[in-house]
Amino acid sequence: PGARGRRGPRALSLSVDRIVGSKGYVRGNVRFMPNWVNQSLKQLSDAKAYRIVERILGRRPPFSDVPITLDNHEWMKRLRRAVAQVRSAAPKRGVPVHDCFRAEALLQLGSFVGRCPYSGVRLSYDVKLTTGGHYNSPSFDRIDPSLGYSTSNVQVVALPVNTLKSNIPLDEMHKLLDAINFLGTAEFFC
Repeated sequence: PGARGRRGPRALSLSVDRIVGSKGYVRGNVRFMPNWVNQSLKQLSDAKAYRIVERILGRRPPFSDVPITLDNHEWMKRLRRAVAQVRSAAPKRGVPVHDCFRAEALLQLGSFVGRCPYSGVRLSYDVKLTTGGHYNSPSFDRIDPSLGYSTSNVQVVALPVNTLKSNIPLDEMHKLLDAINFLGTAEFFC
C-alpha cells in the first residue's frame, strides 16, 4: 500500500500511456504523463478531454439536463451510502465536510442530474456506488477544491470528469487545456 494505505501509484506518479491501445507499448505509440491524467484519458480521448475542460471553464455551454427525482428506495440507500463514504473518507484527507452535505439535501437542491454537464454522459445511479470506476458513475466534485464538501460546493459529474478536473482551481484550469494540446504536438514526441 502507498500513502495513507492506498494501493497503486500516486496521482502525480509518472505513467505510460498507449496512444493507440491496439498497437501496444512500442516506440512512437507511448507518451509519459502524470498518473491522474492517464487515468482520465483511458476513458476520454484527448479531444473529448479538451472539450470537457472548455465546458468547465465556460467556453462551451454545459449539457443541460433536469434534476432527477428518486422515488426508488434502493437508489436512495445507495446515495446515502455514497454520501456517507465521502463523509468518512474526506476528513482523513484533511477535507472538511459540512453538516449540510446530506443525500436528502442534495436531492432537494437538484444536485443529482441524469447527464454529466461536462461530458454529456448519462449517469447510472443503478450501478453500485461502492464498486466505482465506471465511465458513467456519478461522482461528487468539489467546485472549488480549496473548500470542503457542502451543498453549495458540490456538483455531481461523471467519474472520469472528476478525475480529469482533479484538484485544479478554476483559475488554473487553462493550464490543463495547454497540457492536453501539448500531448498532440510533435514537440511532445521528441
